[in-house]
Amino acid sequence: MPKKKTNTKSKNVEETKRRTIMEQEKVVIYTQVATQEQAKEGYAIEAQRKTLREYAEENNLEIVKGFSDTGSGLKSSRKSFNEMLKFLESSEDCNTILVTKLDRLSRDFKTLSELQEKYSIIATKDGIGTQINTDIMKQIKNAMASYYYVRQSQIMKDAWKRRKEREAQQKEVKLEGGEV
Repeated sequence: MPKKKTNTKSKNVEETKRRTIMEQEKVVIYTQVATQEQAKEGYAIEAQRKTLREYAEENNLEIVKGFSDTGSGLKSSRKSFNEMLKFLESSEDCNTILVTKLDRLSRDFKTLSELQEKYSIIATKDGIGTQINTDIMKQIKNAMASYYYVRQSQIMKDAWKRRKEREAQQKEVKLEGGEV
């Protein structure tokens, strides 16, 4: 009986595909438009989805779930946005949000900072998600935190100074025999 030939090339291709699938990073996609009119047109949401699917395919990312909202990026009470956060909280193997632009998640710096602390975020059109941009974002956040600290410190000093001035004025009035 002749030996059956095995095609090693096809075995290697299958093994590579299997390994590639196993190594894919799992992501959720989030799309958002600001107005009902944009949502009715459907173009903006569908264009975002198409862009995100293409990006995921090109970068070996597995989309495990998609979320979409219509409403302001300033509001954190968006239904699908909150469902996405609950999903990510409960997920053991998905910690990455894929969006076209960061402002799809939020236009509020504090909210974005909190999200970036907790999850990996890839914003395809903003170029966020690569190591160099992640390092830049960390530097920006550190600068913002330093500014906030200095600003809060100045506000406290000013408030303390005004309090001392009021107390001094009250003492002057009291010394002059006036009412306090």
